[in-house]
Parts: sequence; structure tokens; C-alpha cells
Amino acid sequence: MIISRIAICISISSCVGMIDALAPCDTSSTRRSAIKQLFSAGGASLVSTSLLIPQTSEALDACRPKARNCIRTTWMSPPSMSKVEAVETIRSVLNAYPQNGQHGVDCNGWSIVNDSFDNSNIARLEYRSCVGPAALAINLGKPFIDDVKLEIEESQNGFFLIQVKSSSRMGSSDLFVNKKRIDFIGDQLRLKGWAVPDVKYGA
Repeated sequence: MIISRIAICISISSCVGMIDALAPCDTSSTRRSAIKQLFSAGGASLVSTSLLIPQTSEALDACRPKARNCIRTTWMSPPSMSKVEAVETIRSVLNAYPQNGQHGVDCNGWSIVNDSFDNSNIARLEYRSCVGPAALAINLGKPFIDDVKLEIEESQNGFFLIQVKSSSRMGSSDLFVNKKRIDFIGDQLRLKGWAVPDVKYGA
């Protein structure tokens, strides 16, 4: 089986509840477990796992075990969607994210750092947090920045799996900011027919 990949890197900011330790995500791969999470949500129960799991070693890193500032999940496009349509859908959903944030997160907006979907299939964005007590106390009143990465894998049977990781650069807790962000984006994809499971921390 031949599977090509599209790597999308996104940077996003959030409010951070604690700063007692820098908490980067683990470096181990969780592609297989993320796909199993999608199946358990019922979005792909009829699809063979042998067609979904690529035989490459470039999966997104895992979140640190029991991390409270990192989300890891998988989205799946409708089977009839082409590569061009999948990329256009991702662009549309990302661009629809409110510049003034939503549900009390990402109040200081977001910006595209790099959009190379058309040549190298990579994009990067930054989302900046609200400035609350934590930012005033420990970040000189500046917004916090989170990092989100998506890896899109093209399957031979006409759909795309998007591996998703959203994690905070600072702190050990994010006050549910990463979850709110990924939930918001995932909800927009559901409206377009994508299979999107519920997300949780440390998965």
C-alpha cells in the first residue's frame, strides 16, 4: 500500500493555568491509538484498519501521559472527497476561526505563518491567548502561544485521515483551551461531513 502524506503545522496560543513546569509533549508515536479512538467513536467502523494505518515512521508525537495541556486526535474526510477538496475544506475551516476567539480562548487572534499547501502541503498558524491573571503574572502581560500540528494522510480508497495534535508551549495545565480550540474546529468539519471523535487530554 502506498500512502502519501501532507504535513500541516499550526501554532496556536492559549491561557495557561499553571507554569510550574515546561511541558512539551512526548516524542513517541500514537498514530495507531489515535485511529482506534476514531473507530471507537463510530466514525469509521466499516473501514479496514489496514487501509488507514500508513507504513511510515513520521507520525505526530504523542502527548505526554496524563498531560493537561495537550490534545491528540484524528479526523477523517468523507470518502468521496478529493485531495483538492480536502485541502480547500481545511483552509476554509481554519480561516473561519474567529479573530477575537471563542468561548473565552484565543482572544488575541491568530495569523498564518506559512501556507504552503499548494507546493509542499504544509501550513503554519499562530493563535494567541487572552491576557488574564496568568499572562499578567508570568508572561509580562503577553499572550501565551500554543502549537497545533496536523498530518494528513491520503488513503487509496478515497478519503483522508488527519492526525491532530494541539499542545501548550508553557505550563502544565491549559484551563481546557486546547480542547475548546480543537472542539471548535472539529465541529466545523462535522458540519461538512467529516468524522470527528470527541477529544480528551493525554490521549
